[in-house]
Amino acid sequence: MKAELINSTPIEKTVKVVVDWDEIADDYIAVFNDLRRDLKIDGFRKGKVPESLAKRLLKPQIFVNFTNQIIEKTHKQALKDVGMDDYLDLHIAELDFNENTPFNYTIKVENDPEITLPDYKKGIKIQQKEYIVDPETVERYIEDFLENQAEVQEVFDGAQDGDFLVADLQALDEGGIPIIGKRLPDRLIKVGEGIFGDKEAGNFKGAKAGDSVNLNVKSSSGKTLKYLVDVKRVEKHTLPELTDELVKSQVEDVQTVAEFRQRITENLQYKWNQRAQEELDQALADYFIENTKFDIPPYRINSYLDSLIEKMKENSQNKPIDEAKIREEYLPIAEKNIRWYLIQQAVRKQEDIRVSEDEIQTEIDKILQIVPEEQKEFAEQFYQKSRNRLEIKLNLEDRKIREHIAQFIKGEKVTVHTESLQ
Repeated sequence: MKAELINSTPIEKTVKVVVDWDEIADDYIAVFNDLRRDLKIDGFRKGKVPESLAKRLLKPQIFVNFTNQIIEKTHKQALKDVGMDDYLDLHIAELDFNENTPFNYTIKVENDPEITLPDYKKGIKIQQKEYIVDPETVERYIEDFLENQAEVQEVFDGAQDGDFLVADLQALDEGGIPIIGKRLPDRLIKVGEGIFGDKEAGNFKGAKAGDSVNLNVKSSSGKTLKYLVDVKRVEKHTLPELTDELVKSQVEDVQTVAEFRQRITENLQYKWNQRAQEELDQALADYFIENTKFDIPPYRINSYLDSLIEKMKENSQNKPIDEAKIREEYLPIAEKNIRWYLIQQAVRKQEDIRVSEDEIQTEIDKILQIVPEEQKEFAEQFYQKSRNRLEIKLNLEDRKIREHIAQFIKGEKVTVHTESLQ
């Protein structure tokens, strides 16, 4: 057998394979005899059809069975002979087979490209945000908490500032005609607050159940958006006093208002810290994607979109989905995610980033420490399975890669107060 690399691009290689007939003659005879053994036609007993006639009658089946067998038998060694031990996907592009002559076929192989990373160790100039939770943000959260405990009374003599409207919002076009599919049911509107206190937007004072009020809102682009507000109910909300007794009765493991405020502050700060990390991770991904150019193997894109479509089918409750439209809409997302994944793998390879079995077990032990006692045995069995341990390994690798990259950030650090974002 001879294998030759006849064409090569960063993501696809073409290999020509030639197998001498002497190497596969016995395979051909075996395939032919197996098929001939079951052949029966008028005038001949089963398995006794003359060889020349049998070959003519069985030619299509011989072609399929024999070529599949020889390709399966030889392709791995052929790829190894040209130095291709790893690849994503392959298909047979050309095939030439005649009895007693060399067997020729061509393999097209898709592979991930060799990626040249930017010189990121000189410094990655991206902005890092640090969010600070302001006391006003905490008080806003407490107001929502008290609102959930409020005593609600229906108002019949017209809404006043501070009252609430339960209403449906119907979007209108420029001519005031309702836009189909643009109705927001059962919205809670506080009269006199935000846009609902602006008389130019709409006058909600005095509104009663059954009334309709026009609402005009300016979009960020300056365009006026029109809605028809159909009032279904007017309510007065009387908020309870924030006391130790109230928070103790409503919040687990909290005894005082001071503890409640502290917990809210910590929880909100944790969420904003997560947001800062997510934004930093996205900025790093964008930096590498913008500064690293390479072609993506079609196999990876198709596999990504195939998997996405399968998940959508599972969640669609047997409703039909437009696969072509999904592929078109999600193609840019697939390309971006695959680029970032391949770049991360290039960093891992270049920096020899590894995760040991001890590190995997330590991470699992951390998880098991917070698992309720009644679920611990199940969790231990769950993480004994290789696929679940592999997921832990991949997560740890991802974390190590990001930590490695992050040490080279040289951009400015910006402090953002949460109240400025309200």
